Amino acid sequence: MRTSEPLAISSIFARKDKGGEYTYSASLYQNILRYSLALNHNRSENNGLSFTSWEITDWLTTDNEDSTVERTKDRIENPLKTVKNKLNNLIQLRLLDIMGDRPMAKGTGATPTYEFTEYGYLLAWIIESFDSKTSQEVICSEIYDLLCNIFTIEDNLISTSTSIFYSKFLKKCKEKGVFENIVILFRDTLVRIDRSIVEVVDLFLHVFWLDFKDIERRTFFNNLFDETINEIDLETRKLVLYNLKLDIERKMRILVTDFKKI
Repeated sequence: MRTSEPLAISSIFARKDKGGEYTYSASLYQNILRYSLALNHNRSENNGLSFTSWEITDWLTTDNEDSTVERTKDRIENPLKTVKNKLNNLIQLRLLDIMGDRPMAKGTGATPTYEFTEYGYLLAWIIESFDSKTSQEVICSEIYDLLCNIFTIEDNLISTSTSIFYSKFLKKCKEKGVFENIVILFRDTLVRIDRSIVEVVDLFLHVFWLDFKDIERRTFFNNLFDETINEIDLETRKLVLYNLKLDIERKMRILVTDFKKI
């Protein structure tokens, strides 16, 4: 009997073994998230950024398309249940939202429509950054814009004071021409098998810990971090420092949990 996979951001980057290939489930998650970039590229067509489970399954299996209508129907229907399950998991991880319903192409009734969230797009671009064929300059620009949007919207995942601080810190990184290192840190954090990244907030917690392997780079970014702290107003600074204390406590709990799994 197949055991159910853990519902976590980490499962999107799970590998068959250390340093090996991604699991089938992880590859499917990644391809579903990549669909957001294809939608964004072709947003003027059809229904813009919203899609149905049938449409994304069609996109995911297009390479195997046969010329006959019956074969095309089978191609989509066979993996449809699995894709729907993945979509439901991504909704729970806040990478996807259900936006409404759309009349079914055949017969009566309606089918749910989905849209990727800002977090979903962020993960998609981070996944894209692993591809050496894609312009890293474009990827960094897209990720920077997404993070700026994330840290300016009202969201109960991240406190207002922390959002203000993160947005100022990222702006400094951009101005100093070192933002690419933050993208690399997102990437390195997601592929480390010794860390549990359950929710998006856990991902931000690990990344903004600025745990670079290179000591000089870590020192540089910690100094930049301190510089940003000292530039914000006193009341916001107090709130940020308090939230950082809570983040440290949260990270310690995560590290203890990970250690017990070893």
